Amino acid sequence: MKHFKLLMILFIGVAISTAYSCKKDDPEDENPDGGSSTGKCYVKKVTNSDGSYSLIKFNAENKVTEVADYDDAGTADGKTELIYSNSKLDEAKIFKANGDLESKVIYSYDAQGRVEKGDLYSMLAGSLNKVGFYEFTFTGDNMTKYARFLEIAGVSTEVNTFEFTYDAGNVKTAKEYKYDISTTTFKLSETRDLMYDGKINPFRGIGLQFVIVDPMTLSMSNPTQITVSDDQGQVVQDNSMNIVYEYNDNKYPTKQTATSFDNSETEVTLLEYNCK
Repeated sequence: MKHFKLLMILFIGVAISTAYSCKKDDPEDENPDGGSSTGKCYVKKVTNSDGSYSLIKFNAENKVTEVADYDDAGTADGKTELIYSNSKLDEAKIFKANGDLESKVIYSYDAQGRVEKGDLYSMLAGSLNKVGFYEFTFTGDNMTKYARFLEIAGVSTEVNTFEFTYDAGNVKTAKEYKYDISTTTFKLSETRDLMYDGKINPFRGIGLQFVIVDPMTLSMSNPTQITVSDDQGQVVQDNSMNIVYEYNDNKYPTKQTATSFDNSETEVTLLEYNCK
């Protein structure tokens, strides 16, 4: 189970919105358990099993503007800033623990107002240099493909691709393909099959879905099971997980316990909110 901070690093710092608006079929509007929701909640703190944590800030439109990371002693461990223009994500910047800029992504949009590209810059020898870019493909409102390109010997080379299929607004299957330099072809690397709880996903629709490109931000609900298979279709027991939740009165998860299929690893994540 990856920490929230590690997901930020993976998709911005190493690899890398028109944020989805609330729709009538969103879990928070449907209220699938039949109870009455008292309001919307916005996650302000995520605490990991090792005691490290992330603090999250929002703007007036309830979009994330900053994710600041801390170790278990409360020492700053880097942060990510999101910059918006006309309610669209313009830039995502990731900073080191000492406050120095490490990398950033500049986003561009198509005629329908959906993000189509993110140019990735990294700090090299004291200056920002373009090192690659990301391409995003949609079917309707759902992101169905995310591709990463790196500048290799002056040539833009696609190095990996993620494909997503959906069911009822949730990512049902996520597949990753990696470029094999020996055969100059793309090969399936990993498949994730997911099941969900039908309740509110606090990470959806808050501006993170083009910063952390993952079912965690793309789906309406929270995953209860993630089955990871390798390129041969064999289940990876220590990377697959069952997840159980505790919820607040507004039906947002406050505690997530993820246990690998082989019981070799358990990760507990705590979530705190500002509720309106």
